[in-house]
Amino acid sequence: MEPLRFRCRKSNRSFDSAYANDPGCLAEVWNTTVRVTCPHCQEEHEIKIREAFLIDTLSREIVMASGKSANSLAA
Repeated sequence: MEPLRFRCRKSNRSFDSAYANDPGCLAEVWNTTVRVTCPHCQEEHEIKIREAFLIDTLSREIVMASGKSANSLAA
């Protein structure tokens, strides 16, 4: 199971979180706000789970459409 990805609001760079992307649990925590420490700006961000899920989903679609690796687009 892959981690949810969040986006830093300062740098606009994405990063993996400690939260797992479990479709069975997402409906239960969809509107939950979590605090994550950003590895890019070193600040704590409050982000809703649904924001991370959408970033992750859109990132995958972009990777599939571009034919590039996910790591090359995540930085």
